[in-house]
Amino acid sequence: MCIFLVVASTATSPMGTIHIVLGVEGAGRQPMESNQVIEVVKPAGHPCPDPLEEGISFDIYSTFIEPPPILDMEMKGLNQEQGPEESQPEADTSEIDPLVGFTIEDIKLVLGQVTDDILISIQTKINEKLQIQEEAFNARIEKLKKA
Repeated sequence: MCIFLVVASTATSPMGTIHIVLGVEGAGRQPMESNQVIEVVKPAGHPCPDPLEEGISFDIYSTFIEPPPILDMEMKGLNQEQGPEESQPEADTSEIDPLVGFTIEDIKLVLGQVTDDILISIQTKINEKLQIQEEAFNARIEKLKKA
């Protein structure tokens, strides 16, 4: 048995159309086919409608359908068109180091505290899981002793 689905989109008018063909073919069976035509309104930002977009998960939409972001080169071109005086404050803010005023010892101290907190939380979780397993094994041993 073979199941096929064909989806085609046309955008020749303000109202786009989506053609959906669903068919089933199989050995000893008569082929079945169903055609459906759906009219959709074109979104303002896209040249073609996005068929069945509402049924797609965000991961798939953002990976395959969503338009790519504006590249840095395009942004630089836009900044050059605006003039050098408007792009000057951005250059000043990007050169400021966020770690100004902190010593290496301060950073080591903070990183040490964060690392200790993470290790303690991991150790606590491991101890809890080991305690649960120990209780389960003790219960099994008690059952075996009674039997």
